[in-house]
Amino acid sequence: MKKFLLILVVMLTGCSNAENHDIKITDYNDYLSVINTYPHNTSSFTQGLFFDNGMLYESTGEYGWSKIYKDIDLLTGKPSESYSLDSELFGEGAVIFKNKLYVLTWKEGKALIMDPDEMLVLETLNYDKEGFGLTTDGKYLIASDGSSKLYFMNEGLDVIKEINVTFNGNKVEMLNELEYIDGYIWANIWQTNFIVVINPENGNVVKKIDFTGILDENLKDENTDVLNGIAYNDDKIYITGKRWPLIFECKLK
Repeated sequence: MKKFLLILVVMLTGCSNAENHDIKITDYNDYLSVINTYPHNTSSFTQGLFFDNGMLYESTGEYGWSKIYKDIDLLTGKPSESYSLDSELFGEGAVIFKNKLYVLTWKEGKALIMDPDEMLVLETLNYDKEGFGLTTDGKYLIASDGSSKLYFMNEGLDVIKEINVTFNGNKVEMLNELEYIDGYIWANIWQTNFIVVINPENGNVVKKIDFTGILDENLKDENTDVLNGIAYNDDKIYITGKRWPLIFECKLK
């Protein structure tokens, strides 16, 4: 763990010190090593992917198909439990924050607050933005809405602060799935093969990673959709996409 943190701090601090200079796009092979692949449910329109206490959770979208999967077995791709959202809800990002499972919806103006042990909805809160990605730094919920902004919210979904995300001085639009990793926010850019690593203090992108080619073309079919899904556990980063057949387990080089 200490070795991983040291490598990450050195690499990202170097980028952070150069935030006002041109940051080059990095191929994932130059930054990460794929050490394992695991099966992923190809019916899952992945919206959120995260670990909590060593258990892998996934939230999925599409009307009538939106689910929350709990305790997914990496070796089989099967969860121990699941919860189906009402058919009029399009599930989006999810995360556990202060012992509650928060699940955003896309355009319905609602967020579900669930008991992660019982997988039951405790309450539904009004949510005045489009739901996209969701993560936490332990102090705040952090959400994206498909724009260049990230919102830091309390447990009642009140926005405490927001940041604008920029890459070499230009706005980064279409921020989607999020993961907080060792002081930085990793974000999928929707409809692209890019993941950006964001300084949460100022919104500057300190690393832009191109994941083109991580999923072999031979493994795609007509239902395979875009890169979307970042999770972090035990020094490893997990990458997948919507209706992808695989989850990739990676380590920093």
